[in-house]
Amino acid sequence: MLPKIEALQWRKDNNNFKPCSYDVIIGADIIYSEALYDDLLSTLVHLTSDCSRIRPEPRVILSSKLRYDRVETFMARLHSVFQFVKEVYKDLHRNVLIIECYSLNSSLNKTCDSF
Repeated sequence: MLPKIEALQWRKDNNNFKPCSYDVIIGADIIYSEALYDDLLSTLVHLTSDCSRIRPEPRVILSSKLRYDRVETFMARLHSVFQFVKEVYKDLHRNVLIIECYSLNSSLNKTCDSF
């Protein structure tokens, strides 16, 4: 099966994408505006929710330039949503960070409106 690549507008297009239909969700250079964090988190929760025991939960891979403390702020938000959040790669000379997260917190209300 060939990879499927689609663009979406965070939160606004959530209903156009079926939850738990992807193996990997990749975002590059999307952690830049704190004003958009709620919309981005809403979309990540939507795309990784409603997974059954039969289908593994999608992995979310995000890469970002290290911009001031914005990335750390977003990482804290990711920890409130996902059970597993880890820095896969960090290069301080190039100001690049790659994050992997998966497995929604069971206490999370899995509706996208909770942000």
